[in-house]
Amino acid sequence: MRIRARAHVDYEDGTRDTFELARSPMTIGRAPTCDAALIGARRVEWEHARIELTRDAVCLTPLATPDETPVRTPYGRAVALGDARITFERVEGPGMRAYWMRGLSVAVATVIVASLGTLVIGRRGARAAAEEDTPSASRPALFDDDHVASCDQEERAGRRTLELSLAARALREQRAFDVQDGVRAVETFARAAACAEHVGDALGADALRAEGDALRMELEERAARLIARVRRARQREDVEAERTALRSLLDLLSHRDDALTQEYVARARTLEAEASRTSRFPRLGR
Repeated sequence: MRIRARAHVDYEDGTRDTFELARSPMTIGRAPTCDAALIGARRVEWEHARIELTRDAVCLTPLATPDETPVRTPYGRAVALGDARITFERVEGPGMRAYWMRGLSVAVATVIVASLGTLVIGRRGARAAAEEDTPSASRPALFDDDHVASCDQEERAGRRTLELSLAARALREQRAFDVQDGVRAVETFARAAACAEHVGDALGADALRAEGDALRMELEERAARLIARVRRARQREDVEAERTALRSLLDLLSHRDDALTQEYVARARTLEAEASRTSRFPRLGR
């Protein structure tokens, strides 16, 4: 039975992040490529530890200092990670992610789609909470809502559905290494759903759309958290924290070219230029 958990991370500035741990092992650290990216932490290594889930505890194996002894912490007990405190919560029951495959019975497919609908509603609530802390004027869109996906090879739509669904799931797994793979996965799920619909597989199309919607919400929530961190860092005049958050945000927005994204790009360039000037050694007088 697959074990699932959540990691609740509390930072020194009073903010909190929550990460879904749907597989094992996973990585945690300040790097945006980590499964649990602690962008708000300072005294955490770039790739700090590997997380392994067991039935009654979580094992944290240091990556930056491999000679250190792994730490085993029970669920519900807070453990210090640099300047952050992390609490792992065991999530009971199976995952609600739908896996589409031909030949799935109507009853089972209906249950999967309903479960994913519940997940989508819950994540929308979480996203709404994040949006309350983020001015709508400073939230660039990750995806074009007016874009309608279509099946690119209608003459072989059945086979194309399988190819695209496998490609989308592979891209989704790679998002920890390149967040743009997650963006491409959302678009690929939409194309796979269009092909499934073209051959009359309505249940398969619904399940694929639900997988894409869940991933889209995950990425939009990450963008909302990063934008909130940029704003808080700027209010505190914490230039280093703002630069770190901006770098992660621009990785997520690199496929966009709208005006708001360009504002973030300009701000990042300004901070990098200021950092370059202040880091130069003063010239010695003659």
